[in-house]
Amino acid sequence: MPAFNSARFIEQAISSVIAQTLTDWELLIVDDGSTDDTAALAAQLAIADSRIRLTCQASSGHPAIARNVGLRQARGRFVSFLDSDDWWTPNRLELMCAGMRAHPGWAVAFHDMKLADESGTPLNGSYLTDVAFLEQALPWLTDAGGGWHELGETFFEFMCVRFAAFHTNTVIVDTDMIPLDQCRFDESLAICEDTDLWIRLATDRKVGYFSDQLAFYRQNSGSITRNEARLAQSIIDFHVMNYERVSARLSEVNRAKYRLKIAEAWRHRGYQAYVSAQPATAINAYAQALSLAPRFSDVMAICKALLPRIRRSSVPLGG
Repeated sequence: MPAFNSARFIEQAISSVIAQTLTDWELLIVDDGSTDDTAALAAQLAIADSRIRLTCQASSGHPAIARNVGLRQARGRFVSFLDSDDWWTPNRLELMCAGMRAHPGWAVAFHDMKLADESGTPLNGSYLTDVAFLEQALPWLTDAGGGWHELGETFFEFMCVRFAAFHTNTVIVDTDMIPLDQCRFDESLAICEDTDLWIRLATDRKVGYFSDQLAFYRQNSGSITRNEARLAQSIIDFHVMNYERVSARLSEVNRAKYRLKIAEAWRHRGYQAYVSAQPATAINAYAQALSLAPRFSDVMAICKALLPRIRRSSVPLGG
């Protein structure tokens, strides 16, 4: 559990671990230079429960660094992750560990989760049912019974060309199948470091999926991903890097789909830059989209970005 200025929420997160029906666990909290009471609150709970261990470090600014510090300390066979403003249902660890033990060929598994507003009130729907995950992933799925599904060794293709499906709070890794030194977040990535790891873990490995919602994800206004321009560019940077890494393993059809996905991300970034009066950034973004999956609307968008700023906001962009 990486933590940074989470004093409002961390007690709920930790309490959800303490309340687990499976009691043989250790909770490794890494405070990443918080300036509020996060570390003090975590320390109080660690004093009361020896299964909780707290590490404090200077602020790194990267969740990947804090998570890796915790991973280096981990001693259990199964490793899971929980952000300090989110929480688990009480049976989460029991169900996921039992599922992994029942399917020894699985290296990693994940489950669905509920979304909640900042106050912690659950919202309608769920993370994966809202996007019809089971229907979209059907070609990769085998029903394993009891709400469990097995996803084949090429599921990483789905993760690349559609969406990752894994979420940090839903993952469990069997370190007998994936040694901890292979389970490291890329510390050069401030955003998408989790997606990067999930795709690497799933590549050429069998994956389990449990359809129940065993965690809650808080829509937090203080999230690192709230800077829309930074988020959009980071997503592009990750997918460009990942495309170079996996393209040789994809079919030509999926390579084309992945290029189209990246092109759409560039178009989104271009539109953001256009409405923010950043014409050079907009032109570059649309040019990148044009090079990946050409559309006439990209040419029109570049031309509009070249126009003087006068009344630009009233000129709709193509695409």
